[in-house]
Amino acid sequence: MTGGHSYANYFRSFLYEELKAMREDSVCDSIRKIEEKNRHKAVSVYDSLGITYSQIRILLDIRGSEAKEFSIKEAQEALGVTQPTATGIVARLERGGFVKSHQPKSDRRVKLIRLTKKGEEACNVVEDYMDGLEKKIEKALTEEENEMFKQMLKKICEA
Repeated sequence: MTGGHSYANYFRSFLYEELKAMREDSVCDSIRKIEEKNRHKAVSVYDSLGITYSQIRILLDIRGSEAKEFSIKEAQEALGVTQPTATGIVARLERGGFVKSHQPKSDRRVKLIRLTKKGEEACNVVEDYMDGLEKKIEKALTEEENEMFKQMLKKICEA
């Protein structure tokens, strides 16, 4: 190697490879790999239904709510998006036939949405996918490891 420039390039390359090797064993890198692997499969499930991740989150949240319906404000809060973004997501769900909206007689300023049969079916497909994924994870571990894994994930989420 002649000159400082070549040495600097060599050192940068060496450092990059060393850092990359260290990160490949990190918890964050493992989580990223799991997420990437499963995101592609999940996206293909969403695509087959003609919906996005944000849309399925709204459908699942409506289904899980006590009232079985949501206001646009609740959709906005559930997704952590602006009101216009939530309105657009709900409008696309309604055009796709996944939800139906109505205005309660008690307050005409509020627009409530509830699932249609098509929305329920989409929730079933996604929940079946998620159940299958969880079973796959459970099969890879012993019962004791599964319990420890769930406890560790809970701790990480609370950290």
